[in-house]
Amino acid sequence: MGLKILHLSDIHFRHRVNGHWAVEQDLQNELIMDLDRLISGLNGIDIVLIGGDVAFSGSQDEYDLADKWIAQVCKSIHCKIENVLTIPGNHDVERAKVITAVHALQRQLKIAGDQTERNKLIAGYYSKQESANLLLSPFSNYLEFAQKYNSVPPGGQNNLFWERDFKHGNHLFKIRGVNSAIVSNKDDEIRNSLMVLGTFQSLIPSKRGVINLALCHHPPEWMYDCEDVKKDFRSRARIQLFGHVHSFDVVQLNNSLILSAGAMQPPEGEPGWEPRYNVLELDLIGDDNSRKLNVKLFRRKWNTATRHFEPEYDDHGKSWSEYNLELSADERHLYDFGAAEIEKNINNPAMAESVTDLSKPDPLKVLARLFWTMPYVTKTSVAVKLGLVEEVDKDLTEIQRVQAYFRRAVEKGLQSKLWDLVMKETGQQIQNPF
Repeated sequence: MGLKILHLSDIHFRHRVNGHWAVEQDLQNELIMDLDRLISGLNGIDIVLIGGDVAFSGSQDEYDLADKWIAQVCKSIHCKIENVLTIPGNHDVERAKVITAVHALQRQLKIAGDQTERNKLIAGYYSKQESANLLLSPFSNYLEFAQKYNSVPPGGQNNLFWERDFKHGNHLFKIRGVNSAIVSNKDDEIRNSLMVLGTFQSLIPSKRGVINLALCHHPPEWMYDCEDVKKDFRSRARIQLFGHVHSFDVVQLNNSLILSAGAMQPPEGEPGWEPRYNVLELDLIGDDNSRKLNVKLFRRKWNTATRHFEPEYDDHGKSWSEYNLELSADERHLYDFGAAEIEKNINNPAMAESVTDLSKPDPLKVLARLFWTMPYVTKTSVAVKLGLVEEVDKDLTEIQRVQAYFRRAVEKGLQSKLWDLVMKETGQQIQNPF
């Protein structure tokens, strides 16, 4: 079986009052019902990718609703919740927090003369703690939500994108999730106002045996650096997954598959209202010299007459479409997992994101999620008990402090003690795997 990915975008959770949520709740329930039908032939889903606009206005209660629904989805599709990954969209920005200082920095990125100037500005703003914290402040609720799903950037020099690695046979699938909403504000409503990504996010390094996937909310056409983003993604990302545009599209170009998901939960009454989602199955076919990436795409769309999701059939009456993508010589090469493990251990093992082998349990990722889902005050209390708090933490955001606490726990070999304290605080009774 191939690597199976559920791709959702624009799920737009919002808190409703006075009972005005019937349509949205029905959509959410029907999608789970449809997944139940679909996965019976797929033996479950390995990874869930949420391509932005998780919330409608970036408020905490909207993310609480999304959390509950995501847990239901994972249970239905037999996917470990630690294999859910998410990126922000423009609706995940709290516009009230785009204060004058934030707006001024955003404007500098928008009016940059060329990509070279824009890249210098991005590097300057996001590599310095003070300016990075300021620019990311409108994402504070989103980042608290995303941390539960191991979907926040590592910090330091990189406050913009995350990468996660998944083992499939003798190859590595690397998923990069980028932030295309860094200049999002009230000016989004202006017709000619575009977004910014920057080469730092869009240019993914090549590596032998690694097949790259890019997860981005805004398609390149919605960016000031459109042509640069297109070139970077098409040269390095075999699969490109987008959202934002509430209509579905898929095209195979230069041996890349470019997919616009459509909106899972578009605003009711929107012209052409058509809820959608997709499942992809990725597999490698052929021998060493002719190996290709085979992609099966299961497109699911809402039927307004029957009020449920159904397959969108292709021209031959199949419930899925198939694409075979040529791989470069480096991509066809088998990944050396042994050498990678040695390299990781030589460097700082706590800073290196481990490869997820979907066929095996990963107790460290389970522990990370359990720790991150606790209230901030509780996480800090646990960190104090284990001696994980340091003076340098005073300049960090709450999200960054929690990242530092967990990293230090691993560096000091305190996983077992951390597990016991987390179990005590959460009232759970899961056997300590450490």
